[in-house]
Amino acid sequence: MATEAPESTSNGHNDAEEPQEAPASPPLPEKHTAVTPGPRATRMQELFASSLRHTLGKISWENVAACYPTIAATRPEMLRDLRGQMVERLGMLCHVSSSLVLLRRSMFLWRVWRDCVGWRERA
Repeated sequence: MATEAPESTSNGHNDAEEPQEAPASPPLPEKHTAVTPGPRATRMQELFASSLRHTLGKISWENVAACYPTIAATRPEMLRDLRGQMVERLGMLCHVSSSLVLLRRSMFLWRVWRDCVGWRERA
């Protein structure tokens, strides 16, 4: 006598098997709250913003027009727009670059602190 195997469906699972429950998902982490910078970090950010404004202010219309006299004479509105876009783009790139430098330094300091106190990640 041969025993009959339970019929399988088209997806290869047996109908006789009970469906398995999915494991419970872990609880969601707490919402991350932004940390406000301390007085030194705030002052450094203010100093950087002030220095950047001063530096980008040197790219005045007169300086740009002196570099491109033909365009300044024939199409001044186009050169003014170009100057504004250039100053805006340079400001944005400077902010991004400075943020990356600060992030790298903070990660370096974190690694140094971690190594000093002997903290190790769990594998």
